[in-house]
Amino acid sequence: MYRRQSYSFHRGRYFTDRVQHQGITLHSLADYVRFSFIVQKSLTPLDLKLCERYFNTHNFTLTYHLSMVGGVSEHISTEEKCRKVLATDRSLLYRLHLDLPKGRECSLYDRPKFGDLVVDPSIPHIGSIFTPPDRLLPLLCDYIVKALRLTGKELRILEWLVRFDECSEIPSKIRDILIEFLSSKKIHSPIVKGFFNKFNLREWMVESEEPEILEYLLYEARHKGIILEDGRNYGLTDCCIIRNVYLNIGPTLKYNYAATYSMDICAYYLGSITFFRVGTIGSVIRKAETWMSRRRYYKLLQFFKIYSSFTCSGCRASERADASEAVRLLWESVSDSFLTSNEIMTVLGEKLTAKELTDMCNFYSTAVGESHSFLDPRSLKHLCRTAIRAFLWAYKLWLPDGIRRTGLPEKLQSYLNLEKVLQKQSGS
Repeated sequence: MYRRQSYSFHRGRYFTDRVQHQGITLHSLADYVRFSFIVQKSLTPLDLKLCERYFNTHNFTLTYHLSMVGGVSEHISTEEKCRKVLATDRSLLYRLHLDLPKGRECSLYDRPKFGDLVVDPSIPHIGSIFTPPDRLLPLLCDYIVKALRLTGKELRILEWLVRFDECSEIPSKIRDILIEFLSSKKIHSPIVKGFFNKFNLREWMVESEEPEILEYLLYEARHKGIILEDGRNYGLTDCCIIRNVYLNIGPTLKYNYAATYSMDICAYYLGSITFFRVGTIGSVIRKAETWMSRRRYYKLLQFFKIYSSFTCSGCRASERADASEAVRLLWESVSDSFLTSNEIMTVLGEKLTAKELTDMCNFYSTAVGESHSFLDPRSLKHLCRTAIRAFLWAYKLWLPDGIRRTGLPEKLQSYLNLEKVLQKQSGS
């Protein structure tokens, strides 16, 4: 740990006459715990910022620094217990206080006054143990996973994670276990709000097609006042469409009254359609911008993206059914007029075969339950549904709860909850 700059020889051994700085890396969680207790007599937070130049000198590794500054009256920042652990072959010298001049050693735990120290620009001024960003939690991750699986103390561990400043975002392994626990037990504790602040719901929902679990999470988000769509470039339904997790669209339309409109996502939709259908189809679709409204163009691209995702080779029949249900829900939640067969053929007529155009139009009309050649306004009944849903959402209600509070007959409640087609199927 120490190196000589000049040497003296006595009885066959060399002795140093100067103590120099050297960094020691703490490689494991055991090192972390050991030196934490040695230096500050506690486990967290392991953060002794005793150096005026700390932020300019640390090297983003977990290190213990011992340093000495030039001159006669300055102190050496060190910790005797640390030296005994790091250099056991010199423990006798340390025990007898022969390694450092008496009166020139100061403990990290005691925090010496800066007035007693002189800055040496060549080395860190004061020794410190510090944890770089996002370094401690990966070390603890496997232990936390074991604790969650073996102790049955999920809520207590979650409370600790929420309060743990080193944890800015809960790792996916821990996150998935906690989500499964919270959703299976239907936990409605205030601690769930803290959990939302430490994991990315959008990231999880595009990785996991678990509509029942997502419904629980969105329910809690609505009741805890968590805003998931404010200031975003695109909404939750677009997230689902981007990653083809169509089963998750249903729960998102209980959190929000309608599929959100966002022109920011159009470029992605267009790129995705071009990817599935190699050629110049993108330039052909882009022409529609010149004669369609922006919102209409967005809805058209959204449908083309969904249709293209399951018509590529290797897609299962169930994926077509999931996509069809997604299209139904998206159009049942908005007041826009349905896409017409003329619009679809005008936009894609020069690039798709007659068979492909017919299949696309049939898929859309089957999904929404209607077929139109020309633009027609939606029914008054449907427009009332969208208005009621928007009104309940404006009062920050979870839509199924708000609809239930209206006291309307069960059939009307099912209609407001976008369940009309599903009821017809069950009745048949």
